[in-house]
Amino acid sequence: MSQSNLTALRTVQEKDLDLLLRWENDPEFMASADPHRAYSRVLLERYIQHAVDDLFTVGQFRYIIEEAHSKRAIGHIDLYDLDTDHLRAAVGILIAEKKYRRQGHARRALELIQQRAFEEHRLHQLYAFVSKSNRASMKLFEGAGFSASGELKQWVFSADGHQDVFVYQKFHSS
Repeated sequence: MSQSNLTALRTVQEKDLDLLLRWENDPEFMASADPHRAYSRVLLERYIQHAVDDLFTVGQFRYIIEEAHSKRAIGHIDLYDLDTDHLRAAVGILIAEKKYRRQGHARRALELIQQRAFEEHRLHQLYAFVSKSNRASMKLFEGAGFSASGELKQWVFSADGHQDVFVYQKFHSS
């Protein structure tokens, strides 16, 4: 388990099934997910069975974000779309439990995942797609040292139509 003073990361466990089912199928969160579709209990059970597999085996890895003192699961952070040729991966983050938002948990989780990605997995680069309308995520990634390196027009489809996204990148400084 990776931990800062208030936030911890741990691997997904069977006990997380109901939380993941709720979070993955919540319309608020589905709008920003890619792809944004509902997940069944059976599909998530299968996912959890393989969640302990290595990042380099399955090309993605999800960590549960916990409030360190209570051990309460408050969200998740993912490394996905691993490209082993170019040593890069995308990162996605969700603080699902509203009362834990804007308390620094996302920032600390992002710091922990960067440390793991760059030092343990030896990745060269992390990147994220952030909706142009998601000011909180822009601030999060910029505050964590990511730079907006491009804009993709009409990249994601939502209830409001096609939305533009920024691509944020951070490179490992050797």
